[in-house]
Amino acid sequence: MALRILRHRGWIEDDHIAEALLCCPRDPGARELLEVLIRSGALAVNVANCVLKMTRDHLRTRVGDGRRRRSEDGSLGRLARDRGWLTLDQLEAAVSEQAQLRKIGLRFRIGEVLVRQGALTGQQVRRLLDFQGLLTRFCRLCGSVDLEPGSCRSCGKPLHAAPALGPVVADSELSDDLVSSS
Repeated sequence: MALRILRHRGWIEDDHIAEALLCCPRDPGARELLEVLIRSGALAVNVANCVLKMTRDHLRTRVGDGRRRRSEDGSLGRLARDRGWLTLDQLEAAVSEQAQLRKIGLRFRIGEVLVRQGALTGQQVRRLLDFQGLLTRFCRLCGSVDLEPGSCRSCGKPLHAAPALGPVVADSELSDDLVSSS
C-alpha cells in the first residue's frame, strides 16, 4: 500500500524503490521500506510519516480479511436494524455523515458515527462487532492487539475487549510515526 501511495503521488522514482527493496529483507513491511528510503536520502521524514498516515487511513477502511469496509458497515447497520436498535432514517443519516467526513479526509467507521450521533451506544456497537468477529481485543499485560478472542499470542494472558471502537493495526507496524514531530 505504501508503495502505491508513493508512486501514485509521484513522491519517489521507481529506481529508488528498486534500490530500497534490494536493501530490505524479503517481503518488507511499510515501516522498513520507508526507513530505508529515508536513510538513502530518497525520501523526507515528513513525507514518510504522511505515507504512514495515509496507509493507516486506508487500512481503517478494510477489515482483517481484506473485504472492503463499506460492506461491513452495511452489515453492522443491518444487524442493528434487525435488533430494533436503529431506524432506517438513523442509518441513512449516519452513512451520509460518514460520506461527508470522508470527503474531508476523515475516516470513521459507521459504528463510530452512530455512537457519535447517539443512535447506538458503544456497548451496542461492541456487541455487533463481536457478533461479526471484528471486535478488537487487547492484552492488559503486554498491550498486544488481536481480533480473535482467547489468550494473547505473546504472553498467554486473557484478551479483553478494547475500550475504543476504532480499529487498531494488530502488528503495530503502522502504529507510530517514524520520527516524532518534536
